[in-house]
Amino acid sequence: MGDNTFTEGWRRLAGRYGIQLPGGFLDLLDGIEARSGLAWRFLTAEEAERFKSELDERFDYPDRQWRGIPFARSTVSEDVACFDLDTPAGREAEVLPVRDWHGPRWEFWGDRRSFVQWLASDGEGRLT
Repeated sequence: MGDNTFTEGWRRLAGRYGIQLPGGFLDLLDGIEARSGLAWRFLTAEEAERFKSELDERFDYPDRQWRGIPFARSTVSEDVACFDLDTPAGREAEVLPVRDWHGPRWEFWGDRRSFVQWLASDGEGRLT
């Protein structure tokens, strides 16, 4: 794993929230500039924090607990991929799909999966 600004920001953010980032995520970020045509735009740690705040406000539903840190936005839909803050300690953070602009109880619709599973199954930028 390299020590570029992109990955270092994510390491700091993961430490702040107490999650273990998937190794595959950091490996992907190390080579992100060399990749083109991706269906997902990966966020910097700073963008993730800002977008998390926006989602907190947008999904201001009663009886709902926000539990994700967005790390990628689809380039072909309004879906967002987040790392699940409820992933058990000591395990790599699971990916939590977020269907943007849906109503209550739909914001976390779908199965949680590992980063590698998410990358393989959601490579087209659609979580549905």
